Amino acid sequence: MSATPDDLRAAIEEVLVALRTLSAFARYSDVVPRSGRPASAKSIEALERRLGLSLPPTYRQFLTWHDGYEWLAYPGHMLSVKELSPGGEYWDDIKQWKIETAEAGYGDVLDGLVIAYMDQPNNWAYLDPNRIANDGEWAVVLHVPGVDPAVYPDLTAFLRARAASARQAKEWTVQRQAEGGTRPI
Repeated sequence: MSATPDDLRAAIEEVLVALRTLSAFARYSDVVPRSGRPASAKSIEALERRLGLSLPPTYRQFLTWHDGYEWLAYPGHMLSVKELSPGGEYWDDIKQWKIETAEAGYGDVLDGLVIAYMDQPNNWAYLDPNRIANDGEWAVVLHVPGVDPAVYPDLTAFLRARAASARQAKEWTVQRQAEGGTRPI
């Protein structure tokens, strides 16, 4: 079943609620989500021309609302079209990562559209145009070195998993506090 714009909006809100709760703890006080402005139709079309493909519906919708979003891909950031494009802030890092990852046996990353930097070297999430569902959605693949890639059916599912990661970080922090570790603000 295809994710709707309402599903995507609900997934974004789910992440934001989890991040607000998490950021109440001193260790995570810097986790402050910041939305990018909507991407222009012109920049989205330019990205599609560069790819030679139409973007999946939920990602295209996301870009019309938020061109990049700090912390939304907790523990990382959704990248803006400019950041992931030639000459953008992450372009050279993405190219290098793709080459090294393909050489390590994960050649499918070469076709992928990186959409999130996961706040650690060589940790990226990408849309995989080789895994397109009947509804036009592309799978989102989370690649972390040394771990089998996690695959989500679409952006909405990926964001819901990011909310779960933020909730888990909060639970670990609460547990550490109970054991005499870190304290909330």
